[in-house]
Amino acid sequence: MAASARGGRTEALLDTLATPGPQKMVLSDGTVEGSAMMRLLSEALRDVRLATLTFKTLTQDFEIKDRRLTNHLTRLEGDFILEMRGWTAFDGTMEHRILFLGPMAEGDSQQARIVRLLNESGGIRVHGTVSDPKVDLDYGKLAAKLAEEELKKNRGQIEDKVKDAAWDALKDLFKKKKR
Repeated sequence: MAASARGGRTEALLDTLATPGPQKMVLSDGTVEGSAMMRLLSEALRDVRLATLTFKTLTQDFEIKDRRLTNHLTRLEGDFILEMRGWTAFDGTMEHRILFLGPMAEGDSQQARIVRLLNESGGIRVHGTVSDPKVDLDYGKLAAKLAEEELKKNRGQIEDKVKDAAWDALKDLFKKKKR
């Protein structure tokens, strides 16, 4: 994985990482590329912009303690807004939750609807190891929620069609047969 940002200096980053207690890191105008976790998210959400992240600002509130980096909040803003919370241990194991906000979660597109449903359920769970991350997306649950959303949106039309069909069936049932 590689990351670069305007004004990012290795010495400043190492000083920040070596300081005990809660820390804040702010980077601007940069990219993150080669992340296995982001590649998986890119595939799962079918959005190539996630494979190489270009950001205007990246803010991270974190703490290094007990051989792990606890990510209180990472907020990346660029073409979309990503928020991540969780931890990564020094042995490479990790557990994170990711939310996508802003334009990616707005509007009526299929992707925006799915992103909103994922956010409502606590975000996308990414776990495993840094070199072999796993992304948990319950496609069955997503399909059920999308169907429920469609039903709510079109309930009136569906009810009208059912009433019309029932009325037609009743009319046919009670029609007098001609002899």
